[in-house]
Amino acid sequence: TTAFLKAEDGFELLGCTKFNNSMITNPVERYSALGFYFNQSGKLRAKVIKNQTEVDLESVPAAFGGYFTILEEGELLEYKKLKRSRMACGLDQEGRYLYVLAVTSKRILGRSGLSYEDCGALLKAFGCTWGIQFDGGHSVGFVSPEFGYVHAKKNRAVPAALGFYLK
Repeated sequence: TTAFLKAEDGFELLGCTKFNNSMITNPVERYSALGFYFNQSGKLRAKVIKNQTEVDLESVPAAFGGYFTILEEGELLEYKKLKRSRMACGLDQEGRYLYVLAVTSKRILGRSGLSYEDCGALLKAFGCTWGIQFDGGHSVGFVSPEFGYVHAKKNRAVPAALGFYLK
């Protein structure tokens, strides 16, 4: 999910990864993050953190860096209209429901992908009030028992992923 650069010895993550209140990779202030915390009732909740600063990240024990906030308090934020494969997450106002959006562009089939605003509009249509854009392009892939592995580009090495383990 986190933005990255290819380095001589692999990859360099460009943004925060925080787990159990420990910062594993450094935050990048201009980027957003998806944070997880327990509310006063002990229920797991999520929130979009607009800027990856130490102060903003203090409020959550776990966070994963993304690119930009695309939906804020129900309002779409404007970006360039570039359509590509995309990975985004949206949240309802309370942070109880997390929506995951993975879209691959298949130019062969005449599909060009989505823009950041397209992703925000889709998330808003599902009832989200907050949305965050993650790394996209050739890094996008989605695995599920029903659909198998859907990807933007075969055999792509990607240094970060968003995954869920259900008990």
